Amino acid sequence: MTTFDTAEINACCADAYSHPAARFLLGESLHPGGLDLTADLAHRMRLSEDDHVLDAGCGPGATAIYLAEELGCRVTGVTLEAGAVTELDHRAEERGLADRITVIRGDISDIDLPQAGFDAAVAECVVSIFARKAEALARIHDALKPGARLGLTDVTVSGPLPEALQGIFAVAGCVGNAVSLEQYASLVEDAGFVVTECAPLPDIARDFLKGIRKKMMFAEIGAKLGKIPVSVESVKMAKGVLKETEELVNSGTLGYGMIVAERR
Repeated sequence: MTTFDTAEINACCADAYSHPAARFLLGESLHPGGLDLTADLAHRMRLSEDDHVLDAGCGPGATAIYLAEELGCRVTGVTLEAGAVTELDHRAEERGLADRITVIRGDISDIDLPQAGFDAAVAECVVSIFARKAEALARIHDALKPGARLGLTDVTVSGPLPEALQGIFAVAGCVGNAVSLEQYASLVEDAGFVVTECAPLPDIARDFLKGIRKKMMFAEIGAKLGKIPVSVESVKMAKGVLKETEELVNSGTLGYGMIVAERR
């Protein structure tokens, strides 16, 4: 697995996920499965209005809004994106959730969080991006109360990746720095958690790519008509990478998975 400088990854991820194209292709929640998977994860974690939840890598806050609005949780989100902080603050205020949602800009690996201050933590499609996975998970562990729950969903990689999926932008896309589901589980346990659920979600990965392919078709038409500021060649290159990714998902090399764990 290729490794990259933490600052380089952070800058790339912040730029990538704040770009309008990311919203178009990935959806509001910016991760496979969307809020349906978030709801499933929250159910498995037994989240309720009594819980203060740490949302690691919250981005513009789709999950934070869902947890606060639908389940009544208090949520503290952490994100690298300055624009996401502003957006989530605005959305929380607009929906009457400002008293339940707090957002902090910083790196979850070393941000200042209260020791044993949270009842639960979610990390959706972000651990794959972390350059220092062990440190990030250890920091999350320390921020949770004994017996608190961790819910993780992420891209999984179980084999070598082609060169096109090994660069810094592949890392920002949750692929180039991802590991196998078993490795995630090992990292989680090494950080001081007990894994209670560990499940591959191959259909989530396939459905996610199908959705992106449909959007790529519209993007290609828009580029040809000059309706969007993207070259036809760029769209064709992206479709080539997508095809390669689909083949890797079908072979089982790429996938998606869920882990639920409890802090010891």
